[in-house]
Amino acid sequence: MVGGLVVIFTYTLIYFAYPESDSTPYLIIYIVTLALTLYNIALAGIFKKNSNRLFLRTEVALYGIIGFLFLDLTGGIGSPYLFIVYFAIVFAFLNSRISGYLTAGSTVFYLIFISLIENQPISVNNVKIVIPQIVGIGFASVISSYYGGFLKNTLSEKSQMQGMVQKLTADKSKDDAILSCMADGVYAVDEDRKIIIFNKAAEDLTGWKAEDAIGLNCSTVMKLKDDQDLNICEKSCPMLISWSSGESVVKNDMCFINKYKKTIQVSGSYAPIKNLSGNTTGGLCVFRDVTKQKQLERQKDEFISTASHEMRTPLTAMEGYIDLATNPKIAKIDEKAKEYLDKAHSQVLGMSRLMKDLLNISKIEEGKFELSKQSFEIKDLISSVIETLNKMATEKGLKLKFNESNISFAGKKAIGVSTKIMADPDKAREVLNNLTENAIKYTKEGHIEVSVTYDQDFATICVADTGIGISPDDQKHIFQKFYQVADYETREVGGTGLGLYITRSMVEMNGGKIWVESKKGQGSKFFFTIPRSID
Repeated sequence: MVGGLVVIFTYTLIYFAYPESDSTPYLIIYIVTLALTLYNIALAGIFKKNSNRLFLRTEVALYGIIGFLFLDLTGGIGSPYLFIVYFAIVFAFLNSRISGYLTAGSTVFYLIFISLIENQPISVNNVKIVIPQIVGIGFASVISSYYGGFLKNTLSEKSQMQGMVQKLTADKSKDDAILSCMADGVYAVDEDRKIIIFNKAAEDLTGWKAEDAIGLNCSTVMKLKDDQDLNICEKSCPMLISWSSGESVVKNDMCFINKYKKTIQVSGSYAPIKNLSGNTTGGLCVFRDVTKQKQLERQKDEFISTASHEMRTPLTAMEGYIDLATNPKIAKIDEKAKEYLDKAHSQVLGMSRLMKDLLNISKIEEGKFELSKQSFEIKDLISSVIETLNKMATEKGLKLKFNESNISFAGKKAIGVSTKIMADPDKAREVLNNLTENAIKYTKEGHIEVSVTYDQDFATICVADTGIGISPDDQKHIFQKFYQVADYETREVGGTGLGLYITRSMVEMNGGKIWVESKKGQGSKFFFTIPRSID
């Protein structure tokens, strides 16, 4: 369209500049150009939708034909407007090299055809005019091709850069929007632990503005302390732990003092940031205020502790009175009454166990669970527990066994090797008693076997049964507080979901660990370790 308007404008200038010249030969080109311009305005959008490249090439070809016709009408090789061809070649190369070479080639062909073929015989004067023009066109083509390609690449790179900048800006805006909408505090640090990202929630929790916090070491902004009120930012910083392990670290027992001198208890998740080579380049922390949650937990624990203490006295009294009532030397009752009292006694014992478990949990979570570690033989403890629970197993038709001759050390029979362990005997007894009693409860037929193996540092005790087994999903949660396996077989046995949680806590406090191996319907093996005695 622009090209058509230029041609029309040029024609108009010629007409008014040379009024004495005959304008009739130009009328055809004027009409064709005007028609092409109108065609451009009316129909360009339709054709460009289907094939923009084809439309442009067709348009260039049409303008080229009109241009050569214009040159021919204004004197051919002697036309004063021949210089326009050079501009056409330059602009053609800016569009594409193909368009440039076609324009240059067609111009050379036109010059040769007009001066050397159409005009016979060939005049020396025409040759002198044409050859410099051809050389000039060739030189213009080479220069235009080089700089046209360079300019096109530059524009393409600039366009790509602008696209990348726009994309990055959009991504950053999206990330900023996500971070600002998060209720949890989020900050990121570089490899020197200097803060590089600090969201709105982090500002609200810490009292620091993002512009003030960014660039500071995270220990300056987040003055973390553990539940013992000890600073953990240097020696046991969760971010450093996540960097050394290469994995996420979750800490729920931290607090920090914000800029307003207010102590806030937080739960934080820390993860390393790695580059494409796998090297750690920084870290990310997501943290939240759990002060109210911790207060509620403390209030709940205090209530449980108080209620458990208060309930123990009446439960003990009820148990004593029922024992007296069912003692034939003290009171005489009929069989029906004795049956009811036995049932009541069983319920009271269950309540007493629950109160004892709740008290133990309260002590464990408050850190008041006292241990009295000493060196002793684990086999003597196992034999004692087996003897105590043997009656319970026999009543269910189960065989409870412990073969001392199977005690092994590093896969070999433990001969001349100390088999003593270092632990609190009462807590170790309670652990073994809980695991063995559970094995009896959840085994309908078969046997329960206790075994011991030793390595250089630990004794590993295994309680194996042929019971109902535990599914893989339940194994992930079975040592959690109040967790109970939900199926019809376990409902018959009952329970509070506290026993294995207490058992795990006692094992860990004695320096060991506990785990389970089981398949549904194929029995279970509970393992726990206790440190060996060095004497």
